[in-house]
This record gives sequence, C-alpha cells and structure tokens, in this order.
Amino acid sequence: MAPENFMERLHTVDGSCDPRFARVREEFERNFAERGELGASVCVIVDGEPVVDLWGGIADERDGRPWQRDTMNVVMSCSKGLTAICGNMLIDRGELDPDAPVARYWPEFAQAGKADIPVRMVFNHQSGVAHVDERVPPGGINDYELMVALVERTTPFWTPGTRAGYHGLTVGWLVGELVRRVSGRTVGTFFREEVAEPLGLTDCWIGLPEAQEHRVARSIPFELPIPELPPAAQRLLDPTGRAFRVLSRVAAASPAVQRRIARELARHVDAADLPPNLMARLAQLDPLLFALMGNMGDWLPDHFDTPVAHAAEVPAGGAVANARGLAGAYTPLALGGTVDGVRLVSADGIARMRHPQSVHEIDAVLGIRTSYTMGFSKSWPNPGVADSSVIIGEDAFGTPGMGGQMGFADPAYRLAFGYTMNRHGVGTALNARGQSLIDATYEILGSRGRKLGFWARPSS
Repeated sequence: MAPENFMERLHTVDGSCDPRFARVREEFERNFAERGELGASVCVIVDGEPVVDLWGGIADERDGRPWQRDTMNVVMSCSKGLTAICGNMLIDRGELDPDAPVARYWPEFAQAGKADIPVRMVFNHQSGVAHVDERVPPGGINDYELMVALVERTTPFWTPGTRAGYHGLTVGWLVGELVRRVSGRTVGTFFREEVAEPLGLTDCWIGLPEAQEHRVARSIPFELPIPELPPAAQRLLDPTGRAFRVLSRVAAASPAVQRRIARELARHVDAADLPPNLMARLAQLDPLLFALMGNMGDWLPDHFDTPVAHAAEVPAGGAVANARGLAGAYTPLALGGTVDGVRLVSADGIARMRHPQSVHEIDAVLGIRTSYTMGFSKSWPNPGVADSSVIIGEDAFGTPGMGGQMGFADPAYRLAFGYTMNRHGVGTALNARGQSLIDATYEILGSRGRKLGFWARPSS
C-alpha cells in the first residue's frame, strides 16, 4: 500500500457521535494524530442508548487493512470482566455461594493446601493462586484442560486472604471452571447463551467461531528493552529451574526479599527506562510471566493472537471483541441488572459487583495500588507511576486489558463504556489514549472531578 493511503486510513475515523459527546470524538482523533494509535474502537452507552460508537485506523499494519465497524481484536484482560459477569450471574441465582469453599463445587481444587479457600477469594485476587507452579509449555494457555490441571496442583503463593495479587491468567481458569462445574457449560458457551445472545451482541466472544476469524485485527505488543543479564542471574530467572521456583515462593512470602531482589536486578537493568511495576514483577519472579514473556515481541502473537488462540476459551485474556461488544455486555450492569427485558443480575448483584473487597497499596504481583471487587477492578490511582493508573467512576467496575483497553459499567451515571485497540501501550493499566476518552466522558456527564483518585458521583 502506498504510504499516503496508509496515512489516510490511519487518520480516518468513522461511526456516530451525539453532538453532546463531541469531545470524546476529538480525543479519539487525537489518539491517532498525537498518541500513536494504530487501530481502535470506542463506545459509550448512556441510559441504554449509544451516544458514541466510533472506530478507525488500521486493523493490520502488514497490509494496511482498515479497521471497520465489525472489526474486533483480542481484548486481553478485559476478558476477566466478561468471565466475572458469568460467575456473578450464578452467585445471584443462588447456585454459587461466595463464602463456600471452592472445593465444594470443584473437589480437585482441594489439592496442595487449597481445601479451605472460599469462592470469594478467587474472584477478588486473594487466593494466592496467582500463577501456576509448573512451567507452561508453548501454546499451553490455549489448552483449557491442561491449565485447569496445573491450577489444581498449584500451592498458593501466599496464605490465602492475607494479600491480594493480580491473578493475571489464573483468575480466568479459577472462575471459568467454577462456571463449568456449576452450570455444566464452559464459560464461553455460558457467556454466549446467557449474555451475548439474549443481548444481541455479535461483537463479543469467549471462544471465537472460525466463521468470524476474518474480522480480527492483529495485535501489536509493546516492546521493552530487556538487557543481557549475567549468567548467574539468567539461571535464577529460568522458569524451568528449581532455583527459580524456590525463589518465587520466597519472594511471594516476603516483601523484604522482593525489595532486595529488585535492588539486585536494578544493578543490571536500566530501571529508568522501565516502568516501576515491571521491576516489581521481576522482583516477584512470576513464573507464568517469564514462561510467557521470553521475547515480549513474540509471545503475544504466538500465544494469544492466532486462530487457535481465538477459538480457545482463555477466560482471563483471550476474549475477542470491540468497544461496542464490551459496552453492550456492561449495559445491563449500568441499569440495575436489566436492559430491554433481559436480566443478568438483581440490584443486590450489582451492589456485590461494585463493592470493593480487596484494596491494597502494593499489589503482590503488580507492585502498584489496586482495588478489586467480585471479579472486577475499581479505580487504581497511582500518581507519579507512568501508565499504571485506572481512573473510573466512584461506583464503576470493570476490567482493564493489557496495552490500555477497558470495559466497565457505572450505575451512578447509567453508563457503559468500551475501548479496544491493537497497538498496545506498556502494562496492564490504562495509558493516555484510553484514559483521555474516559475523562472526556465523565466531564461531559457532569462529574465533580477526579481529585480523589476516581471520578466522583454526580451531584444531587
């Protein structure tokens, strides 16, 4: 494709936008012009009506294919929110008790000291099963049965309930397997039959049918400078080695050891060029992270962004959607649990989903301030730490996705929001692209401001 045609498509934004929300469109256009956006979609639904439904840019930089209305992409950890919706529906129906042991529904989970972990703790990232003990083989995350077996054999990395740490991928298999054990359906099937089809969503999947594959935009992962480490450090960071597994458990149990490891790593890594949360994760010696990362530029396309991966049901990171699909899934949750006669949960269910259950200044895995509800995230205010904050409404709940994607509901504003893109920023939280769209939305809706680390409820 000629360079001028590529650039023309890159800066083309299509869709609809209510004049009142013109600033959201302006920020979306600025993302392409000033903030490095490649291809993206944003959707804002208020009172059940779409007021912003925009898309633009390039779906695949290799051939310049444009991002179209029905283009979707892998939404990474935004998948967690979709899986959490399914789990909370079963809780709301009385079929899953958040205070019962996981092992009541899933007996094999009781292995390795996990017999007493309650359902609540696997939803709110306190279970200690933040990773798996064993090395994940290439492509292993797309093998649901394998990953469930690895989770079953894993010993918690800390005493359950004493800490919270982002269960980056394991939360998907934890909640997803509970959905399967209770409902008799995989989480992807449950989501399709109980959420997507009743709501008429054709842009949101956990397990993408082959017939929809042509709609998927190609993800471009962020790249980090990973320097050459001394041989001794390389041996310690080899996730196949015994030393790595031992140190992983020691580090997980001791903040002092984490700090010491971080200092030692900082001697060999130019920390000024890396985000602080990455250094914290290096100190944590997360086995699953290292098993996957190897080369950051390779693992995402090879493991998350292939037809095999799209079809696999990876409940915490493999959903395929666009902003319209994400916002559509959250719309009932913004309206008391029901939209257009389709009820997902009760008003009590909404209260459970938005209430913070696990708030920590230092997340045991991410190394930043986080806040979790029953499967969702609240605001993560981390001022002074680049690209490590998530600022949404006081009553909002949802999940950010790697690279800066986001889906959430805010009952106080009767707001559902989705933003997806294919060129990732650094980390799991938001960056200027997604946050600017959220900020513009709340300002238009009349929030009193975000100085408390979240967008305040509307004034009386």
